[in-house]
Amino acid sequence: MLQKLDPLEAFNAVYQLFEIYYEETGSENITTMLSSMGFDIGMWDIWMESIDIILDEEGIEDHEKITVLQGFKVLPLYLEGFYTLTIFDDIRLFVEDIQLSIKNESTDSKVWQQWQKCFEYIFSEDDINYRYRVNPLFDLSNYDIKYPKNIDYVFNSRKGHLSHTLENLALIEDIIKDQVNYCGVDDYGNALYIKMLPSGVRIWVYVRQIVRIANCGFVTTEKESNALTAYSKNFGIFKKRGYSYEYKIFEPKITN
Repeated sequence: MLQKLDPLEAFNAVYQLFEIYYEETGSENITTMLSSMGFDIGMWDIWMESIDIILDEEGIEDHEKITVLQGFKVLPLYLEGFYTLTIFDDIRLFVEDIQLSIKNESTDSKVWQQWQKCFEYIFSEDDINYRYRVNPLFDLSNYDIKYPKNIDYVFNSRKGHLSHTLENLALIEDIIKDQVNYCGVDDYGNALYIKMLPSGVRIWVYVRQIVRIANCGFVTTEKESNALTAYSKNFGIFKKRGYSYEYKIFEPKITN
């Protein structure tokens, strides 16, 4: 069976390859890419555009999955997209190394063998949270949601918090698995989700990059809702259009 990954799985294989490259070279510029890949939507856009170019060149209409070789061909385009923004010499050398392997159809080059191992590892990984551990889209619909060990900090009787019940657990998971409620990420890659219930209560959920719910609660008054609105402006919102995202400001409205 020909191994194929979806674009986000392959994105995680790239992340793993960059981790190996960093361990070998100590490149600070690679750490810049690693830190950006988890929540910079621009990095994802470059990745998807690069996939489209390679698959279009091969006359492939279905862009939902890519092979290990197609992913390898995408790599230099992706890195070039980043390099044109940064002009880092070590990124350029990495690109040239990959391009040389592609040109010579070399299956014994170090970078090809490393990429193949990363691709195969993601393909064979049963833990969905690891296959999608780097997720700039924060589409959590396929994730197994985790909670911190001190779950009583998240669910408790404090003002503005939800009690620890099966119904509230299900409510929170439904909210974060619907991207309509996604407001964006902060500088550390943590995501904010907000949903207005029919009752007018606004539920908020804060999710760590490692796909663990960090906190959640609700607001009911106009003053609290305005404060939540101001807070959410620090995150922004991405509206999904296929694999393209349009940036907007999240502006919840007060309803009577």
